[in-house]
Amino acid sequence: MTTQTKPAIHAHRGGRGRRPENTLSAIAYALQHAADGVEVDLCVTADDEIVLHHDLCLNPDATRDARGEWIARRIPIRDLPLDALRRYDVGRVRPGSGYAKRFPEQTPANGARIPTLDECVELLLVNDHRAILNLDAILNLEMKSKPSQPGWTPEPEHYVSLVLKKLERLRFPLERVFLQSFDWELMQLAKRRRPDLNIGLLTRKKSKEYSWIHRNGNKRRTAIRTADLPKLVKQSGGDVWSCDYRGLTKPLLKQASNLKLKVYAWTVNEKPDATRMARWGVDAVTTDYPERCREWFHGRR
Repeated sequence: MTTQTKPAIHAHRGGRGRRPENTLSAIAYALQHAADGVEVDLCVTADDEIVLHHDLCLNPDATRDARGEWIARRIPIRDLPLDALRRYDVGRVRPGSGYAKRFPEQTPANGARIPTLDECVELLLVNDHRAILNLDAILNLEMKSKPSQPGWTPEPEHYVSLVLKKLERLRFPLERVFLQSFDWELMQLAKRRRPDLNIGLLTRKKSKEYSWIHRNGNKRRTAIRTADLPKLVKQSGGDVWSCDYRGLTKPLLKQASNLKLKVYAWTVNEKPDATRMARWGVDAVTTDYPERCREWFHGRR
């Protein structure tokens, strides 16, 4: 880690500040604006298809049904086969919702469907886009999980197997794949299966009770000191500490560097925070506005 090198820029949820999150429209926008990586979220359908969606359930503030009506309740992705899931429109957010107020500059993409991981990879690789897309971009995949709701995801071993087998079949260069999760068990399983895979362990602003470390019926909740997070990430097999930038300090960054951990900071949307992360020497920032970070780090193109 060095303060001489600008952080890589990963477009959060494909760049939701400008386009509907986790859609092909967002991914294309991020690549066209020279993002170094695209961060998207993985869920699994009832028929074991891997799709891009942040929440493990359809979000009523971002989902319309086949009649164009906003859905009234959250529906688990895992309850729907792919063909049923594709009937929903995720191309805009509900007007007047908190989400809409947070991202007033988001351009709708009416008719957008929840994409599969296959479609995401195709967009990164297809020759027709060679002139306008950054084909060297990192594919930053967050495996979504909620151990308190085990029915919303496959069993951990099966979940990891689905993702790794899909990546192998798609023949996407593994050196350009970054896999991360708040569910550390998933990452440990993935690392055992593919030691050459670059994995990151996600943490929140303050360490409180990392329940995802404990599973298989063990309901004991263990508090973890923030000062111990880099060491714990390293001991748990992480290559990258993916941390909330608001909880990052210089001493923690130094500790991570001494442990040979890379540090990715999320979700950095304001210039003072971005420039501070760059000055401190983080390896990557995840942002809803990749074009802004590009300008802040490298000037106008």
